[in-house]
Amino acid sequence: MLEKAVAAEPSDNDLMLALSRMYTRIGDFAKAQALLSGRLKADPKNLAAASALAPLYRMTGHSDDAEKLYNEVLSQRPNDVAALVGLAEIAVAERRWSQATDFINRARAVAPNDPAPGLLLVSMYGFRQDWKNGVAAVAQLAEKFPDNVDVLATEAEIETRAGDPDGAVAAYKRAYELAPHSPQVLSRYLGALAAAKKFVEERTMLQAALDRDPQSAALRAELIRVEAEIGGLGAGLAAARSFSEKEPDSTAYDVVAAELYEKAGRGGEAVALLEKAVAAHPADSGAAIALSGLYTRTGNPAKAETILKDRRKTDPNDYAVHSALAAFYLRQNNLSAADAELTRLIAEHPADLAALNDLARLEQHQGDLAKARELAERAFLISPGTGYVNDTLGSILLAQGEAGKALTYLSAANLSDPHNPGLQYRLASALQRVGRPRDAQAMLEPLLASGVAFAQSGRGKAAAGCEAHRALGRHSGRMPTARRGRTALIANASTTAGGRKRHGSPALCRNLLQLEMVR
Repeated sequence: MLEKAVAAEPSDNDLMLALSRMYTRIGDFAKAQALLSGRLKADPKNLAAASALAPLYRMTGHSDDAEKLYNEVLSQRPNDVAALVGLAEIAVAERRWSQATDFINRARAVAPNDPAPGLLLVSMYGFRQDWKNGVAAVAQLAEKFPDNVDVLATEAEIETRAGDPDGAVAAYKRAYELAPHSPQVLSRYLGALAAAKKFVEERTMLQAALDRDPQSAALRAELIRVEAEIGGLGAGLAAARSFSEKEPDSTAYDVVAAELYEKAGRGGEAVALLEKAVAAHPADSGAAIALSGLYTRTGNPAKAETILKDRRKTDPNDYAVHSALAAFYLRQNNLSAADAELTRLIAEHPADLAALNDLARLEQHQGDLAKARELAERAFLISPGTGYVNDTLGSILLAQGEAGKALTYLSAANLSDPHNPGLQYRLASALQRVGRPRDAQAMLEPLLASGVAFAQSGRGKAAAGCEAHRALGRHSGRMPTARRGRTALIANASTTAGGRKRHGSPALCRNLLQLEMVR
């Protein structure tokens, strides 16, 4: 209907925007872009089309095109807040701090009652791990917008990162008072209470939440864990038994009780409990998957595989079991079996984001970059804002030699996960390859000095990190003496792989050749 309406009234901006939003909601970004770019071609000064197309370009990895459109909007409407914020977001992603700050300040001046530009400033400080300025900036926002849940949640997150768990609890408490029915706010508040070891308060909050939603198995499971934190293993197990008696057909509480046994170092009792639960509930895939994981962690991978395969025979269409088997095979480095399970999952569930992403990574590991890219692009079209999806696509593009395109996706991924060392290595490599060695160096220096540990990986992923490390060494030769001294210390930093320490620049580079793409 909308398509016909737009065809009948091609100059109607409201109809055009409604259709483009519909295309975007269903994931047909190509049609949305074609519609908006077609309108701009017919009317280059159409602000409505430009304003809608710019964020769409950015969402789909075309930051350069988005930047041009945002600037075009500002040339006609200098105080357009959305354009200013959009340009600031691009500048933050590309680590152009002074430009980002300028755009943010302009947006704040134009819209002093809009918290969005201020939140972006706080995010930029967090991205740079500048907690002092981040805490100060978010405190100002919270003072100005005391009833804004997003501001309070951001305040809590920054205070957590800055090492102030009590401040985070206070901020989340206020956010929860404003939005008591928000599961996201409740989850974060409970997490803050746990991080601050305020378990009695957490128990009170959980009990109140259970009073409102007495059928929530997830809340009950969390309450069991909190009882164990407060009263020890016995208290946690007693709570689990109490819930099990009320719901004898559920194995969820047996799974949590086994988790408590395992945490207490009593793996044998954890296994016995889950084996009994699986025998009593043979159709329960959750218990079988939990037991498989426990077998793996206690050194019995054969049993771990057998229980999942048996469950698969019982119900060949059990999605959760196929997912668990794929994950098991990946952990065991059985790549052909993992490939088969992931391929089957995708055939039956074409929009399975995790399966698409995992198979893309697997194909990259095995050297089929074309297939890996096709899978990663499919995942990106389903969820362009997901960090690990951007990371995977960016990594594959980097391996294919398309560093400019890779930089867009890796920058977006880094914004969503700024403390991921594997991702930082890949982003640094992309920065080096596009001619920005100083930015690559600035990212690598603190990371290499930290002695962070990595898991093993495929060659293409790790080579990017090693190239970035070599780039740091090349660039350091042009630095002043004081900087060279710091780089020398970094070159001698140690890291671990497979439990072994490695020291010195050559060894570190060899270690980087075995990096995992850590998510």
